[in-house]
Amino acid sequence: MKTRSNTFLKCKHEAFIINENLFPVDCIDILKSNYGERLESMKPDTIFDMVWDMMATAGDPDQEQIIEIVNDYIFS
Repeated sequence: MKTRSNTFLKCKHEAFIINENLFPVDCIDILKSNYGERLESMKPDTIFDMVWDMMATAGDPDQEQIIEIVNDYIFS
């Protein structure tokens, strides 16, 4: 089991509140609002893992959709 920072736990809690209406783009927005510029220096795999964990609060995550959203964020 991975140890997560308090910042990420806050993000995951925000995702849990949105729950069934949660989309990967919402997770990116939550991460940006909590991590700010630090998110820009994170590896794509790290961002994917965080979005995956956040999406799991709402059900079964869609890997392809998450990859697409993370790539859009990274390359924008």
